[in-house]
Amino acid sequence: MNANPSLVSGVHHVSLLVEDLDEALRFYRDLLGLQQIPRPDLGFTGAWLKIGQTEVHLLCAERSAELGTAPTAISPLANHLAFAVDDLEVVVAKVSGAGHQVRGGIAGLRQAFVQDPAGNVVEFSAVANPTASRSDPVALSR
Repeated sequence: MNANPSLVSGVHHVSLLVEDLDEALRFYRDLLGLQQIPRPDLGFTGAWLKIGQTEVHLLCAERSAELGTAPTAISPLANHLAFAVDDLEVVVAKVSGAGHQVRGGIAGLRQAFVQDPAGNVVEFSAVANPTASRSDPVALSR
């Protein structure tokens, strides 16, 4: 048991920089199925999406040293957003079928990685689902 009580209770949202909002919405809303929710006028273009209790905020801004740059390749070591999935093979088939390169997980974990249209790294993780298919996740990217 942790002697120090947590100061936080969960993840409310993750913000991602995107250059093309329509392209990002096609990926997150149309392909992955996140629900678009109302967003107030914040003085810049963007969209808010929701999956479960967590929101994904898409922010249209030009990348810079101050705001960060996207990795040049898919890497599990890059800052990334991870979605829990029930069937990794179905997700990989749908995402790769939509033209996105997919990289398998590391260390035998049931995960796959992709970059969204803006280059942000996204992970799909089935490690929390012990009944999922036991296919080799590295083979998913071949």
